[in-house]
Formats: sequence, C-alpha cells, structure tokens
Amino acid sequence: MKPHKLAVTINLMIENFHLQANFQAQDEIIAIFGPSGAGKSTTLRAIAGLITPQQGIIRLGQRTLFDAQKNINLPPQKRNLGYVPQNYALFPHLSIAENIAYGLLPHLRHARHQRTRELLELMQLADFAQRRPGELSGGQQQRVALARALAPNPAMLLMDEPLAALEESLRQKLRAELRTIPQRFNVPILLVTHNLSEANSLASQLVILDQGKMCQAGPKDEIMQRPTSPATARIVGMNNILPMRNLDIKTLQWGTYNLEVIPAPPTGQRNAAPLVGIRPEAIRLLKADSGQANTLPARILDDEDFGPEHRLSVRVPGQKPDLEIRISTPKLARLGLQPGDEAFIQIDPTSIHTFP
Repeated sequence: MKPHKLAVTINLMIENFHLQANFQAQDEIIAIFGPSGAGKSTTLRAIAGLITPQQGIIRLGQRTLFDAQKNINLPPQKRNLGYVPQNYALFPHLSIAENIAYGLLPHLRHARHQRTRELLELMQLADFAQRRPGELSGGQQQRVALARALAPNPAMLLMDEPLAALEESLRQKLRAELRTIPQRFNVPILLVTHNLSEANSLASQLVILDQGKMCQAGPKDEIMQRPTSPATARIVGMNNILPMRNLDIKTLQWGTYNLEVIPAPPTGQRNAAPLVGIRPEAIRLLKADSGQANTLPARILDDEDFGPEHRLSVRVPGQKPDLEIRISTPKLARLGLQPGDEAFIQIDPTSIHTFP
C-alpha cells in the first residue's frame, strides 16, 4: 500500500482560539500529537470538512478537498474520508448492522448487505449484528464505529482519540488491532492523541501541535530523538533541557563537568552556549562509578512508581536543573536505590541532542 500524500495548510479562528497548521504527511499511520487544547481535534475536523478554515488548502493525493482562495470546499460526504469521532456517535436506535450500513448507498441493496456482512465478520461483530449500541462494551462500540467509517472504502481514515475512553487492558488489545488496519483495509490512518505512549506505539509519522501552532512534523524517530526546539522536546518527553558551553568539537561543559558528544553537532549548530536535550531513558543509574565517559555523581530526590517503570528525579551536585531518569522496575529493584541515596549516572554520548 502506498498512502496518498496529505498536505494541509490552514488558518482558522474559532472565538479566541487561533489555529495555524502547516504539514505534509504520507504514511500508514500518522498521529497528530500534543497537549490538551493544542488544536488537534480541530485540525482533524477541518480535514474532515466539519469545520471551515478562513484560509488555506487541504489536499489528499491529487484531490483538492479545500482551497479558500479558489472557493473549493467539498462537503464531508464527498471527501471520501472515514471519520471516527471521540464518542463514536453511533445511532442508538439502529442495530449494529444498520449502523455499519448507514454510509452505504441504499439503492445498491445486495452490495450494501454484502459489505456490511463482510465488516461484521472482520470486526468480530457478527454475533451482535441485531443488537443496539447500548448493549455493547466500549471496545465493541469502537469496532462498530470503525466498521461504519471503513464501509465506503475511504481514501483515509480519521480517528479522534480512538482509545481515550477505554480502560488500559483493552487499549493494549485495540492498539494491536489498529496497527493492522492500514494493510487489512488498504487505508492510511490519521489519528489524534494526547497520549505519548499511544503515539509512539501506533504512528510512524508525527505532527506536533501546541496552543494552535505547528511545532514540528516528520518521521516519529527523528522528532523523538532530534526535536527542533526545547518546546517540542518537552512535548515528546525529552524533559532534560540543559544549558552548556562548547569546549571543543566534541566536548560540552555542564558547570564543572565535561560531557562527550557523539556525533559532534554540525558546524552551524556549535553555539558558544547551546541548549541540549537528553531523553530520560538515555540516562543510566549506577551504584558505583563506572569510570566511563559522562559518568557523574548524583543523589536521588524522588521516585514516581508507574508500575513497569519508575521516573526518578536526581540532582548532580552543584548543577541545575535536576534530571529525570526513566528506569524499569526490575532494574531499579536490582540496584536497591531509593530517594536520599547517593549514586552515579551515566549519560549516553550519542543521546545528547544540541538544539539548532
């Protein structure tokens, strides 16, 4: 499957909220990611044709869905997009089969019935065809909404916070199912999420929004490891933002400590006093000095237990800010360290990212 290229350039004002989004994306699963109130759902609704921007262009492949200057604004039903809203918006008075068939042409009775039956089987809903949405679980309702959106064979599937209303055990199962959709149904997915784990698990491309403004768009791994600004870094979980000094081509100084950087920042990025970002999982916690590069003394200040992992706050003597470390629960248990203990940290030289 080669997904259609989505190109979005929109300027939209709703009451006091101003959204400016400008990105291109082409992949099997793309996530619009950012904090609550960033404009993610508004962007999705504008692409779906449910909100009209004041300015801009929206194109999918060779089709122009919206062009303010040329007065092109296709209605939602002509955009050939499947849309799954956050609350699923199922019709409570219709059966599951009727909900799925709703978007199909009524006069093509045989094809309509065949497509509905096919989707009921694929979504493991055949035994519930005559039930009403209120008789189903949250996960089953989501499958119905997904089947209804897929029924007309859309060019792209739009999903608004598809897993937000589900408990964690069900989320894991449905994440796995969503990853199979592009290949099974030959349709790319553009989804909205404010959950970083969800974006990481599902998407290969990210579009980062914050307070109505575009921060960055591109391959997930590039954004996660090399964000273009400290603001984007914090949004994607790179919470260690440190002021440093350049000593030479591959050495930075953080207060009284020298840190090796591999690879060296490009010439254009070697500022005298750069800001660098380090992901919390790229910092190792040690009981003793390893003697290796970038090993520093530290004291554990705080420990947040998240089940499979712990998030530690540690302080390097004489240095600010404090650092965040993410470490697996079994590894922390083996170290036997807790808040108040003296320890060491080791920063991976390849993980120190100098901001442009």
